[in-house]
Amino acid sequence: MKINSRAKIAVAGSGVTVGGKIFILIPLGSFFVSLVGYLMTLAPTVTFEDSGELITAAYHLGIPHAPGYPLYTVLGRMFTLLPLDPVAYRMNFMSAFFSALAAMTVTWMMLHLLPMIFGEPESGRRRFFIAFSALFTGLMFAASYELWEQSVITEVYSLHAFLMALLMALSVQWLKTDSSSHRDRIFYFMAYLFGLGLGNHHTLLLILPAVGLLIIARDRRVLINGKRLAAGSALFLAGLTIYAYLPVASLRNPVMDWGNPETWNNFWLTITRHQYQVTETRSMMKYLGQLSYYGTLIVQQWWPVLLLPAVIGCVTAFMKQRTLAVFLLMILAITGPLTLFLTNLDIAESSPVIADENRMLVSVFYIPSYMILAVLSGIGIYDLWRRLAARTNIQYGFIIIIGSLLIAVIHGNYKKLDMSRYYFAEQYSHNLFSVVKPNALVLTNYDPFYFTTVYYQFVENRRTDITVIDINLIKNSWYIDWLRLHHPTLMERHNETLISYEAIIRKAERDDAIHPLLLSERYLQLINAILDTSWNVAKPVYLTFDPPEGIATKYYQISCVSVIELLTNPRNLTTLYCHHFQLDDYLDESIPQDRMARFFKSYYGRLLYARGYILEAVGRKTESVSFYQKALEFMKQDKEWRPQIEKALKRVGMQ
Repeated sequence: MKINSRAKIAVAGSGVTVGGKIFILIPLGSFFVSLVGYLMTLAPTVTFEDSGELITAAYHLGIPHAPGYPLYTVLGRMFTLLPLDPVAYRMNFMSAFFSALAAMTVTWMMLHLLPMIFGEPESGRRRFFIAFSALFTGLMFAASYELWEQSVITEVYSLHAFLMALLMALSVQWLKTDSSSHRDRIFYFMAYLFGLGLGNHHTLLLILPAVGLLIIARDRRVLINGKRLAAGSALFLAGLTIYAYLPVASLRNPVMDWGNPETWNNFWLTITRHQYQVTETRSMMKYLGQLSYYGTLIVQQWWPVLLLPAVIGCVTAFMKQRTLAVFLLMILAITGPLTLFLTNLDIAESSPVIADENRMLVSVFYIPSYMILAVLSGIGIYDLWRRLAARTNIQYGFIIIIGSLLIAVIHGNYKKLDMSRYYFAEQYSHNLFSVVKPNALVLTNYDPFYFTTVYYQFVENRRTDITVIDINLIKNSWYIDWLRLHHPTLMERHNETLISYEAIIRKAERDDAIHPLLLSERYLQLINAILDTSWNVAKPVYLTFDPPEGIATKYYQISCVSVIELLTNPRNLTTLYCHHFQLDDYLDESIPQDRMARFFKSYYGRLLYARGYILEAVGRKTESVSFYQKALEFMKQDKEWRPQIEKALKRVGMQ
């Protein structure tokens, strides 16, 4: 095909001339293909984990959990203005959008990186395969299990992936450009972007040594150019000023005001993630277990066969462009093994729930390492194709095979990560709100319970008459301040107990020595005071958990299927029927279930059984049958619970 000379464009700054508009369309193609895939699997409403909290914070320009995520929150507020319903869908769309941008940026970076390693493409066929390899790399990263999972829900990691990809792409630009003025512009933009990006996720700082070494390798004069260093430092600090959002937002007392960072002490505790500091001991055996889990995660992202070219790409890059290879391998080491060491979470914890929680917490931190593996695979694929240059037919067959493998991976992850029918969190709120009596108090102790109700109360304005309190957050002074502000009547009823407890909490936050038994004693006193005070004013009380020892000991704990009601007389049961609850999606095997859906399936199963048990105990055996039967449907795969439920059904004469 004859190409008009005007249609020839240069990849910016690379010196590579390519035919037509293909090198503009390829990154855009990567963006739109990724975005369409994410939108087809996008969650239609709020999900569990941190989703409800992040949406509420963005919608009200508040502050989510430490370190406050100011950049994410401000950008999220813009997305909440989109004409899409519900609000949760708008924020889910934000994740899809930034992940698609990350895929586009990786594709764009590869268009520059491959000619740097292999030289200028001297034929249309090589230009075509550079485009193919770049597109393959971007889509391979977009299709990685972990990134895709974070792209269809409200979370901060899509924005983090985009910022990481953009900094890497700019680093590649810095390495290849010969223009001093162009390098200065890139350096200043990267300095600002680093500061700004830390307003989304602190782990962005980890790649700074690799980027710094790359810059020095290309231009050692950076270190002795005081003007450039001063300007770069000023721009970095200018980016960091995004954190000024936190005290400004907190002064407005928004409905989501995590950490209450309007004082210097609270601000510092928030941005340093004081609440989440890990003090677990380190050991070689523990680290080796974490490393093994990381290897399992890598295999989970794609079929292992797609990782084989990464080995070739690593060797080829090191032989042809050593500086670039060291840069990529440094980032891989930092975002993989080093991150493992720094997080130090025990993934072999004896409690399956805690171990699962820890695995979830660390798995998202490795998304940047999957980006590097995709880049190395893209390099390896191009090198393999290039080595087949003497056999054109084999080259095209190679393209078909590699492309087919990627499509197969995309199809497999699509089936596992399709959340387009994920209404589990919405249904949980419906089930909770449908049984909780007017003006009730609900105590919870786990983010998925709390954040889901926060979203529906403060964003969707449902059941605003009930008071929901997270008893784990009461261990923080800022949350006590929040309760005083938003639930003043409830807090004033036991102000003396609250003041005594608060004084101890504030000392503990200053790292003063507080005896754990004293702290635990005052904590239990406060929780029980809240329960008793509510009962004294005829306010119904519910729990979303089995209370630990020392809490609610004077009450009967009555299952209401979606929540536990505290009663002084177990015979004062409200009549409930199984069909009142939205539960059938848990039994529909065509709907993929993530770990939280599986957790709630077990939660419902246990409470269905408990409801049947109390009905049987008070002589209402006929009513108990349907709850036992439903519990068996939920727990039929559970080796511990199934025999217990079957035994109960025999007792009531149904087996």
